[in-house]
Amino acid sequence: GPSWKVFDKKEELLYELRRTNAKDHLHTALFLKSDIESTPLPPIPSSLKWSSQIIKYKPNSIKIQGFSSKAALLVLTDNFHRHWKAKVNGISTPVVPAYYTLRAVEVPSGNFIVEFNYEDKKLMAAYAMIPFGIGILLLGFFVLIKLF
Repeated sequence: GPSWKVFDKKEELLYELRRTNAKDHLHTALFLKSDIESTPLPPIPSSLKWSSQIIKYKPNSIKIQGFSSKAALLVLTDNFHRHWKAKVNGISTPVVPAYYTLRAVEVPSGNFIVEFNYEDKKLMAAYAMIPFGIGILLLGFFVLIKLF
């Protein structure tokens, strides 16, 4: 059945990744203790019936629906970044790094919908400044035209 291991040091986790093969990684997720200290993992299920399907995949938005017979972890094989946020069944849920570089969220038993959204407030502020910057450039351009 599915399981996970928690490591105290990054080097131990990376050694375990090198030591094991990809087939092992399908059933055992690896976590760094410092990454999950504020996010307790659910109990390891003794058996699990599971299905999931990606129903939307865009660069900054991913939606997955599925079913789990017990509370479990969904590991998305995309890179983890602290700006990825998740909602599970509409409730904000912590995103934690799995395998040091992928992202994971806890899902409840039963049907679930997980929505990942990339939310970088600095990047959004920069995008919001683009029209202002263009406006300044156009104003400067028109001032120059009037002067000449």
